[in-house]
Amino acid sequence: MNSGRTILVVDEDSMLSEMLETIIELHNPAFETLLAESPEEAMAVFDRHAIDFVITEIQFANSAYGTEFAMALADRTPPVPFVVLTGVPMHEIPRSIKPRYILAKPPAMDDLLRRIDQAVFSNSDSILKGLRLETFLQVLNQERKTCVLTVCFGEQCGYLWVQIGELVHAVFEDQHGVEAAFAILAWPDYTVKVTETEILVPERTIQERMPDLLLQWAVHRDECAA
Repeated sequence: MNSGRTILVVDEDSMLSEMLETIIELHNPAFETLLAESPEEAMAVFDRHAIDFVITEIQFANSAYGTEFAMALADRTPPVPFVVLTGVPMHEIPRSIKPRYILAKPPAMDDLLRRIDQAVFSNSDSILKGLRLETFLQVLNQERKTCVLTVCFGEQCGYLWVQIGELVHAVFEDQHGVEAAFAILAWPDYTVKVTETEILVPERTIQERMPDLLLQWAVHRDECAA
């Protein structure tokens, strides 16, 4: 059983939130479910807890930040898996939130629980050490994987977003894109945590195909060593 996983439900409909809390914790007693009635309250919850998955409405009577909150989940580093559970008609939902992240109210509980399980269990203990990062990226490219890599060297951590086998975004401190990716690849030692789940990519900062990018990295590495 996967213990210590926390699900956050953000909805001003307390009856629905409490129902979801009961169903989720009956589905897996190892899950803890926290409730918030607004995006502002939810952000305060993030300050106090490590959240593994979020179920959120985007329309609130007392807050104008429903959509912005959903997008902020994708922008977090590392991003937080989420689903928008809403009564808003599909054609009125901003295009920035892709349809695969949306469930209509009332929810199909089997589908919702499946999405939670996929996100939470894939986010558990997939940690690699001792494998060259460029080699692992080649494997992800060949297998057309979608995941987020959390790469740590000492107290430093960088993040790589891989989408269908292509490296599309990288972040390390204030660096983004290819610059961040090369900084991470240059580390002499690291651990890699793999989060295999469908997470929104905050932005696409790397346009090169993976083989071309890794070739550029090899040239850059050799130039720096010369």
